Amino acid sequence: MNVGFIGCGRIAHFHADVLKELDANILAVSARDNTPNLIPFAEKYCIENRYTNWETMVEKESLDVLWVMASWDKMDSLLIPLIKTRIPL
Repeated sequence: MNVGFIGCGRIAHFHADVLKELDANILAVSARDNTPNLIPFAEKYCIENRYTNWETMVEKESLDVLWVMASWDKMDSLLIPLIKTRIPL
């Protein structure tokens, strides 16, 4: 299962640990531009495909599922566009 992560804050690490334990492949990660979390998160979980735009990640990667770890204040604006991708959330 190829997972695309959206968001890489503190809680994302707990979810990534569980997915790795279940042998899921975190294929790509996206986070908002200028976040200090993206590179350390990607390095910790050996994720080579890194994006500052989730739409670009979805367009370029072959993802089976999107794991959304965005902040609550961003979730309302993300929900409908994410559903429209037809990738399970």
